[in-house]
Amino acid sequence: MSELSICIMRLSAIGDATHVVPVVHAIREHFPAAKITWIIGKLEARLLKGLPGVEFIVFDKKGGLAAVRQLKRTLKGRKFDILLHMQVAARANLLSKLVKAPQRIGWDKPRWRDRHQWFINQSVESVPRQHQVNAFMEFARAIGVPPSPPAWNLPLSQADTDWAEEVLGDGPPILMISPCSSHPLRNWPAGRYAEVADIAVSELGMRVVLTGGPSELERSTGQAIESAMRHSAQNLIGKDTLTQSVALLQKASVVLSPDSGPAHIASA
Repeated sequence: MSELSICIMRLSAIGDATHVVPVVHAIREHFPAAKITWIIGKLEARLLKGLPGVEFIVFDKKGGLAAVRQLKRTLKGRKFDILLHMQVAARANLLSKLVKAPQRIGWDKPRWRDRHQWFINQSVESVPRQHQVNAFMEFARAIGVPPSPPAWNLPLSQADTDWAEEVLGDGPPILMISPCSSHPLRNWPAGRYAEVADIAVSELGMRVVLTGGPSELERSTGQAIESAMRHSAQNLIGKDTLTQSVALLQKASVVLSPDSGPAHIASA
């Protein structure tokens, strides 16, 4: 078991990919000679590309059939001991057929959808009301890794850390607001964020920093929060890279965000 060849299938999303990192660390700790390959989405790879001991195969989800053919060429002739199939979506299920592995571990029955069970021959243990991080850790347990507290240690360059320190400088504790999720129903109204932000400034002596991607929704939401606030905020929405945003989050005392990638990264 010391020279296992393991393939992880988890394309997206940012938050879920972040939850896979403790699984990787646990496997590497228990099987230091294991070869780990991770089939991952393009955006998610930008965040995790510096993760040590992992070969990333990047799949461009917007690439259509050309991306599928490229993945097929990349995997041609390769065989793995184990597939950890961590995504139940139809696309990931179909792509998993390109991975040759005799042991194919997937999610437990309550999580099955899009015929996930057709693409695996073993399921992780089903634990009711389990936090998603611990649910992902069941994949490590399924291959013999003993239980351990999850550890993230997200890869971050010194350049990103230096950038965050320069942009934020010294000052009061930071309330960092990343206001948008990819699912609009999860998003709070801008006025609510502004109310919390003003209380953080006036009653807690904090400063407010807004972060997010360059989309029109995120930019307009950030502007709306600024307009609704009585106090000033530092608006960095659309001005950072993905890894720079991680460096910013690490400087925050409090992060306010809907169910989104930044929320999961902050908890890491």
